[in-house]
Amino acid sequence: MSRLGSATAFTAEMALWVAGAALIAGAVGMHWSVDLPAINLLPSASTPQPVAAASTKPVLRLQTFFAKPTFQFKAKIQQTANVSGTGIAIQETASGTLTYRSGDATSSITTTILGVSSTEDQVILGSITYIRENGGKWTKRTRLAADTGGSEQMFSATQPMTDKGLELKNGVQRHRLESQDTVALANALASGTSFGYQLSLVFWTADDGTLAAIEVSGTYHDTMEENPVTVTIDQNWTITSTTGVTITAPI
Repeated sequence: MSRLGSATAFTAEMALWVAGAALIAGAVGMHWSVDLPAINLLPSASTPQPVAAASTKPVLRLQTFFAKPTFQFKAKIQQTANVSGTGIAIQETASGTLTYRSGDATSSITTTILGVSSTEDQVILGSITYIRENGGKWTKRTRLAADTGGSEQMFSATQPMTDKGLELKNGVQRHRLESQDTVALANALASGTSFGYQLSLVFWTADDGTLAAIEVSGTYHDTMEENPVTVTIDQNWTITSTTGVTITAPI
């Protein structure tokens, strides 16, 4: 079963969850990087622009955005995960949607591995996590810390970031803010047999600090059928709204 961790996810574990989050395919026994939440969610081309010098203002504005008690957003997520090892070469793609509000989240992610697709829906609300596979019946269990652990790191009001200046992201000039503490995020995402996370975490924001996009990329190690493998991920979140998020129990 895939999880979007904590980017993401959420890290949906991303994490993602991402965070987050995280999305790694349970179908191949992997941990999905998001909440928010472990998806190439076909990353949008980013072209650095030689404009406005970097400053601390965009960082402070995004930290303020994260600190709001009602911090929320809706996002589209895309990711690719390439799994490699001795005699193993598998590419997993995933895409879907994610909502987040004050620590609770929902996700609907379709994952394709070796030409076979499956969809998992999750609602993480209060102390309960609800899960549905391929449109079947909802089940529920006690919420685990790992369900959205990555999001707590990703969206921390003290998230250390460096402003790299303006960059064209999804056709719009955005501030590129790079996290300087991906170790904490990696620790939040690691679970089961996964280890050795080497990640980069980038936020893009509007001038007023409003979150516009997130990218998580890098590698980690795991095992598949007792064989050591390396997973390379590239996960992109496009923020579609920062208002109007309501999360309710499906059953």
